[in-house]
Amino acid sequence: MTTRKKAARRDKPDYSKEWWEDPESARLSSRAGWDEFCRAPQAKPPTMPSAKEYGSWDDDRRRRFDEERVMWHSEFAFVPHAQVTRIRNRLQTAMLVNRGRFNTGAGVAVTGPTHVGKTTLIRLAARAAQQKAFADPGLRRNENLLPVVHIECPVSGAPKPLVAALANFVGAPWGGHLERKSFDSIQKCLFDSLQGCDPQLIVIDEISRLRGDSHGREAAAFLREITTTFQRSTILVAGIDLDKKGPFHGDDGEQNRARFATLRLSPFQFGVEADHKAWADIVEKMEISLRLFKHRRGDLAQHSDYLLSRCHGRIGDLSRLVKECALAAVNDESERITRKRLAE
Repeated sequence: MTTRKKAARRDKPDYSKEWWEDPESARLSSRAGWDEFCRAPQAKPPTMPSAKEYGSWDDDRRRRFDEERVMWHSEFAFVPHAQVTRIRNRLQTAMLVNRGRFNTGAGVAVTGPTHVGKTTLIRLAARAAQQKAFADPGLRRNENLLPVVHIECPVSGAPKPLVAALANFVGAPWGGHLERKSFDSIQKCLFDSLQGCDPQLIVIDEISRLRGDSHGREAAAFLREITTTFQRSTILVAGIDLDKKGPFHGDDGEQNRARFATLRLSPFQFGVEADHKAWADIVEKMEISLRLFKHRRGDLAQHSDYLLSRCHGRIGDLSRLVKECALAAVNDESERITRKRLAE
């Protein structure tokens, strides 16, 4: 009697390593990771003891407190400014309009150069929308509640992985094997699933990665289709210089440009008085957040103009620099951010 060999099990492939550049992007492009991000309590700054009290603690207690300070500085709070407030208000207005009876399916596109805070802004705005939805008793009764869909565009720049990533987030049963499925079949499965969960906000970050060849036309068509099909959902996208690349560029992107309100985040400009004032305010708020024993208020703020030039007016570069200096000051026990350290 011959026995038939049992077919090897073919598991669904894990695309997270090839689709995204870092683990955090992969995590926040999954529903479980996104929900965890939204549920995480807001970080609270540790209460600083006096230097004398700190010195009286045993080594273990000081180590634990220093770990708290490292964690706090590692998750440096985002400091809002006028550009951010304008974009938040525009997004909230679009969401209210789209949930009304006479919705238009208006979308919001956030663009600008690198390191001006686009990703941080849209993540925080989307998290606030999800938290607000789950705080509503009427909405919570919906077992299929999925107020926010959030992904980062896969690095390949092809539209099929983008649609598959959205389908994975909403749990659409598209099959999981990208090479065996057509773009149209995955899109249909995604749209069928979205009909059942009626999200308020669909977020696609780094959409400028989408290529400008024939794939770009397919991507532009997909964005038009999802915007017109789900008019109660606000589509929020972000990317670098969307007027020059992605699904808003050229003749193929004309309808998308008309349907989306494009809002630009720009670097602060050296020599512009209003930008100097706004930048100084951001630096001052960052300084207040520092938890360093020898740092005095004004030590950082006095270098505001230098930081504006050093960081080229980019809020992301400023945040990264101050964060790195604060962590170094805790680690080497200097407990202060100086001009010399800022210049390192």
